[in-house]
Amino acid sequence: MNINEAIAQLERAKELGETDIVFAYWKASALDMDGFADWPAVAEYVEEIMDWSSTHDKITDIIAEYLR
Repeated sequence: MNINEAIAQLERAKELGETDIVFAYWKASALDMDGFADWPAVAEYVEEIMDWSSTHDKITDIIAEYLR
């Protein structure tokens, strides 16, 4: 996903009344891909293939820990 797409998603969420979210992103340099010409394609591929369900489960665990 590119930044403009992320901003558009955030703007849509805001229009729907969302005010607080959990937000994370990984830039090329964080993944040792800084300066890699095909980074946009790699980022799109990761976005399409990545199974975020384990991330969701981890966030849920962290919330449960916070609420103890």
